[in-house]
Amino acid sequence: NDYPSDHYLLEITANKGSGWQGVSYDEHGDGIMITMPEIHNALDTITENGCFKLDVILIQSCLAGNHGFRYQVSQFCDFFVSYADSGLVGDIPFDVILSDVVANPSMSGEEFAINIVDNFEPQQIQEIYQAMGATDSTKIDDLSTSIDELADWFIENIDEYKSEIQTALE
Repeated sequence: NDYPSDHYLLEITANKGSGWQGVSYDEHGDGIMITMPEIHNALDTITENGCFKLDVILIQSCLAGNHGFRYQVSQFCDFFVSYADSGLVGDIPFDVILSDVVANPSMSGEEFAINIVDNFEPQQIQEIYQAMGATDSTKIDDLSTSIDELADWFIENIDEYKSEIQTALE
């Protein structure tokens, strides 16, 4: 209320995540995490049931970039940025990103989300080489429909393509 803004970002940096199950695993306590229902309730509250969407949600946690997680938060933000796989393997140079905002204070949420992805500095640790992506929340429902249709097609054609599917999985 004291410092209103035209644009809002929520960043969650978590030590460990489990995608659609939640983030911020407490490895020093009783092994609990912030679950998706808890994240949903918090976002529902701060956005007044999605009426006042955040411009960008940035989650730095393992598996938060998977489709299930993105789908769950899409009604609360215009753009979602996260890792598709293991998190915290790479750097987000906030000094560069925030300098860009200072230089261009009228930057849109979309431009800001793209800027995060473009400036992300992936690193390789063992077999893990990370990527970060941004999603336009207005496209999540269409993507979900396409995934459902693809799954239905695979189920209907499983006998014909079973060996090819198995090869792709391996």
